Amino acid sequence: MDAVVKVFCFHSKLNFSLPWQRNRQNSSTSSGFIIKGRRVLTNAHSVEHYTQVKLKKRGSDTKYVATVLAIGEECDIALLTVEDEEFWGGVSPVEFGDLPALQDAVTVVGYPIAGKGDAISVTSGVVLRIGIVSYVHGSSDLLGMQLVVLQTKTAKATTVDILATHCIPSAVSDDLKA
Repeated sequence: MDAVVKVFCFHSKLNFSLPWQRNRQNSSTSSGFIIKGRRVLTNAHSVEHYTQVKLKKRGSDTKYVATVLAIGEECDIALLTVEDEEFWGGVSPVEFGDLPALQDAVTVVGYPIAGKGDAISVTSGVVLRIGIVSYVHGSSDLLGMQLVVLQTKTAKATTVDILATHCIPSAVSDDLKA
């Protein structure tokens, strides 16, 4: 789980009426994960219209300034890096595997949208459906999957739609392998 990072982003949309000014700045948080090559993979919508991006490793209070290397609007993926060598110490990048099949058990790890704290959320489920779904952010049709997640407190089954670009269940770091 040390490869999962919290992404802090300050955004400011362009002002097309007054191009010399930017609109009001706002902030957001999201999840990312460290991959090989000293890169961090996150969602494009997380860093859209960014003015500054910082990353925080689990269990650390330090926020590291990140550089946005690429943004893929169509597939909602962004690639980041950090210049500070300290950021890369003590983490193993995730390894990509094959996409899961129907009925495969999967685990999704990250920082929840509503989560104001620094606790990582771990959700497990079963792949219910895999298919092409319309994707609003990039106006594209992408491979997506639907998970069934069992909520243990209420013992009710709920479904969660996840785009395949968001869910790489076979991507695990060394400390997550069982």
